[in-house]
This record gives sequence, structure tokens and C-alpha cells, in this order.
Amino acid sequence: MYDENRKFTKLIKFMAENYYSNNSELNEAVSAFEDAIETSGNGEASFGVAGEDWERVEISQPPYTYPDAQFYASYDNGFQAPFLVCLWNNSFEELELLLKDTSEKLYKAYKKELEWDMTYERLDTNFHSMDKALAEFYLAGIR
Repeated sequence: MYDENRKFTKLIKFMAENYYSNNSELNEAVSAFEDAIETSGNGEASFGVAGEDWERVEISQPPYTYPDAQFYASYDNGFQAPFLVCLWNNSFEELELLLKDTSEKLYKAYKKELEWDMTYERLDTNFHSMDKALAEFYLAGIR
């Protein structure tokens, strides 16, 4: 199954992508989620900092200036110091719960995207396993 770092990556990129979406309800929900993160006292968020370049948001180890951070995402535009996208000082489950409490619609959209990625990854793994088995079968027949 997906580990917390991969889920965090998906969550952050989903929020960054939808920050400027054409759906105003999602835009408002993402902004409300940013506010909820800061209000919680467990982190900071600025999902729109990367703009249309949201795919370049990177998940990494938090810098020493954030010793309590468990999750950290930043955006580097190549010209200035990295910009903070999200910093979270609590468990990932708490972050997901905060999202669910902030916007059920946004939470469901994120979970649907996450489920799709997990399904695609399982299919991809299964196809590679089948390819390997077929190759071994073919090679066994040649010998």
C-alpha cells in the first residue's frame, strides 16, 4: 500500500494543481484548507505558490529551521530560494482528517485521485510480473 510520504506527495500536488482550477468551489476549499492548516497550529501552507508549475513541487526532508516538521514540501523556481508549499508537524492521518473536516468534497476528490493512482500502480506492477513470467516461459522453451 502507499506509505505516508507518497500519500503526502499526492495530497500536496493535488492541492497545488487545484489551487488555480476552473472550479471556484475547489479553489475556495483549497484556500480554506490552507487556513485550517495554519489555524491548527501544526503547520503552514501556500499551495498556490507554484502556480501553473505545480508539478515541480518537491517533497523533501524539512530544513533544520523546522525541527518539528514531519512533512515538508517546497517549490524552487530556479531563481530564488525555495518557497514553502506545505509544512506539517503532526501525523499524516491528522492532516487527512483536517482536510475531511474542512471540505468533504475536496477530501473525496483527493481520495478518488489517490485510489486511481494506487490502482494504476498495482496494474503496472502486475503487468511487469506477467511480462517477466512470459519471458521466463519463452526462455525455458528455447533451452
